[in-house]
Amino acid sequence: MAISICNVHTNTIQREITPHGSAQFPVACYEDNMELMDVPLHWHDEFEFILATKGTVTLHIGTVHLSVPKGSAVFINSGCLHSVESAVHKASVLRSLVIHPRFVGGAIDSYFWQQQIKP
Repeated sequence: MAISICNVHTNTIQREITPHGSAQFPVACYEDNMELMDVPLHWHDEFEFILATKGTVTLHIGTVHLSVPKGSAVFINSGCLHSVESAVHKASVLRSLVIHPRFVGGAIDSYFWQQQIKP
């Protein structure tokens, strides 16, 4: 799996329409240089892990604002509205891993999905 730059494209309800991975492997990894562009407000069905690899980024999840310094990570659940920007408009970089819940939990009627993913 290659690391690529994330270009967030959304529809009218801010749902991200950019595909992440494929149907057979619904996982994607991205790296974003926050000096070049913020990650706009969006949501998606996938889980997302964000790791600050340089500087500090400000993460907005719903009404919560988090300062995420280099070396720290955040988990964003499926369906959560979020955006990311550089904390002080200086050099900051993040990596994100976007994973569809079915990759982790299997079928929606499986025991793992019903007990661990759905709640």
